[in-house]
Amino acid sequence: MNSSSEVTDSDRVQIINTDGGSKLTIVNVTRYDDGSYITVCKTIVFLSTARISNVVVKVSSRDLVEFNSSVQLFCSASGFSPSFLWMNGSSELTNGDRVQITDGGSTLTVFNVTRYDQGLLTCHVYNYFSRDSSNPVYLSIYYGPDSISLTVSPYQEKYEEGSDINMFCSAESNPPANFLWFLNETQLFVLGPNLRLTDIQLNENGNYSCQALNTETLVHKISDPFVISVVSKLELNELSGSLRLECSFTGNATEIEWLKGSADSPEIVGTGTSLFFNNVTRNDHGSYRCNVSNSVSYDISEPAEVLINYGPEHIALKVSPSGPHHEGSNVLLTCSVQSRPSPEFQWFLNEDPLSNTKPDLRLSNIQTNADGNYSCQAFNRKTEKDLISQPIVVSVNGNKSYKSHQNKSNLVEFKSSVRLSCSASGFSPHYFWMNNGSEVTASDRVQITGGGSTLTIANVSRPDLNLLRCHAFNFFSEEFSDPVNISIFYGPELVELTVVPSQENYKEGSDITLSCSADSNPPAEFQWFINEHLMSNSGPQLRLINVKVNHTGNYSCRAFNKKTQIYQTSQLSFISVVVASGGLSAGAIAGIVIACLLVLAVVVAVVIYFLYRRK
Repeated sequence: MNSSSEVTDSDRVQIINTDGGSKLTIVNVTRYDDGSYITVCKTIVFLSTARISNVVVKVSSRDLVEFNSSVQLFCSASGFSPSFLWMNGSSELTNGDRVQITDGGSTLTVFNVTRYDQGLLTCHVYNYFSRDSSNPVYLSIYYGPDSISLTVSPYQEKYEEGSDINMFCSAESNPPANFLWFLNETQLFVLGPNLRLTDIQLNENGNYSCQALNTETLVHKISDPFVISVVSKLELNELSGSLRLECSFTGNATEIEWLKGSADSPEIVGTGTSLFFNNVTRNDHGSYRCNVSNSVSYDISEPAEVLINYGPEHIALKVSPSGPHHEGSNVLLTCSVQSRPSPEFQWFLNEDPLSNTKPDLRLSNIQTNADGNYSCQAFNRKTEKDLISQPIVVSVNGNKSYKSHQNKSNLVEFKSSVRLSCSASGFSPHYFWMNNGSEVTASDRVQITGGGSTLTIANVSRPDLNLLRCHAFNFFSEEFSDPVNISIFYGPELVELTVVPSQENYKEGSDITLSCSADSNPPAEFQWFINEHLMSNSGPQLRLINVKVNHTGNYSCRAFNKKTQIYQTSQLSFISVVVASGGLSAGAIAGIVIACLLVLAVVVAVVIYFLYRRK
């Protein structure tokens, strides 16, 4: 520069730039070259070398153990004046207690790594001209095992002989843990997270546990033990033969009692070292234990489960609703039967088998081709018996030109609300609703909207849907819908206990039948109680066969509706069992007759004697 003017090459001026500097030559100087000359240095950055590129991350170590290891990551890049930023996934890393970023951001140090540091780490580099990122670096942190858990399926307090049991051991671990299994602290020859016990026997009783080992952290953890209690099982078909249970023990016993039922309220059913059943019946079904005692101590055996299979019998087929049925409606057929174990079911339409094998047959959106005779067959695989119901007719009628819809089907009385909508074909229809012959009007629980086509009922009750119809009309005609078919769950109510025969006292050996009834939808489930203790029997009937004095007590039944979740208990019924009064034996009667004859003979002899003396 000459003063403020830039000097450039010309015929008299030459500028030569070198690595060492710049040289200015002026030939044939003139007065106009007079002045102060200064040199201005400019930095030239070429874009090809200024852009960020070649971003590379190097890791000090990849074998990292949680809480024990630290790691450094070094980021390098080509380009002019780079700046650095570290990301873990989508989160930026900053300085903290365990994290240090140094060397202008290019070095990342993580102390005492944890499993939460695990992830994809990326180095982002940028400057004024461009930005670039490294390939992700995955940090794998070895940790665990933690949170070891042992799950058992099926989960039960006791398991019958011959049952199958699956156990699964899980733990939080990286790498995945190796598993060992133990029974009563003795290692089993099973590796892996699964232990399957098939056809389990009494000698497999005990405490089961699993151990998890991480081969990298060298840490092992053991689960809490799970107690497997195996009880013996005896399975017979009803009236198929006799059964004898034997009680063995060591020591001197002064009393041996046989107990039936739960440990909380057992029933004494016999004494002695053996318990004999002649021609077993379903009433012999249950859990049996022997209680051995003397003046010093007592002990009770593990239970023996006696399973008595019977049935099927008393098969019944029910259809709901009872009808008439219209196209598009839903129909439920229920097949009930008494059987142990639960039977397999087969359904028939006009004697042709259907694919359904459940106790319920649901016919949804029924059409006229579903019309016909329905029946069900129950088959018990244990008793190898089957039973078929009487057929029941389901008749389906075609639709009219109107429809009614409800927004809810599972309605609980006094708790649920329902909305019904009515539609009809025709010109400018008007609507109103009728229930059992009376027009439905708005109230605190009833709303009528949509020009009368929509009926909403809050806290529904049975009378609300007694015989509910939609009435559609216009200037030309009118028509009623079919009655709305909505099932309301209610009850149980009016729980009643009846006893047959009904008498004040019952002699030992009598048979007594107790029946429990309740008004409920769906039908209630029943439990039985004696002296307020729950019995093992269930169902609407309790049969007491060959009753004993220890059957005396206050009996009651409780009804439960699984839809309304309501219980109701019947009144108490006292059953008194007395010992039968003994009559005279045949020998006693014969003795009395002989004595009477001897007395009569003596009287006759005395009379003859006195008559002879008078002569």
